[in-house]
Amino acid sequence: MSDRQMPAHDAFLFPAETLPLPVLKPYQSDEQAIAPDLVESQLLERGLSATGWQLLATAGEPLEIVRSYAFDRYLAGVSFVHCVAAAAEAVDHHPEIKLAYRRVELRWSTHFVKGIHRNDLDMAKYSDELFNALSHRSTS
Repeated sequence: MSDRQMPAHDAFLFPAETLPLPVLKPYQSDEQAIAPDLVESQLLERGLSATGWQLLATAGEPLEIVRSYAFDRYLAGVSFVHCVAAAAEAVDHHPEIKLAYRRVELRWSTHFVKGIHRNDLDMAKYSDELFNALSHRSTS
């Protein structure tokens, strides 16, 4: 048996309890994805380009917006993933999440419109707010 111990519960930081969930718009049957050039302008307008969000085009796949977040500790990244997943479940809009050592990548897109919907932009903004809240807590 090792003398290593499980981390204290306060290693898991959950800022989501204090951040109100975004109000997402219901999809309309005739709604289409936001055009790529408009996605770029929305990323700029909403301040998402400044925080690292990028438009990703993969051959044969719908457009996505993607951002990678860096953490000082592995468990801070796990906490962030937990918060994003809980928020996504609450609003029924889910990203693709990749968790690595001290790094998390999020990808938002909407299958219904086969591309980027305004809800993806709202959830990207909310993801940044979660990250900022978590970063603030982990250093205090």
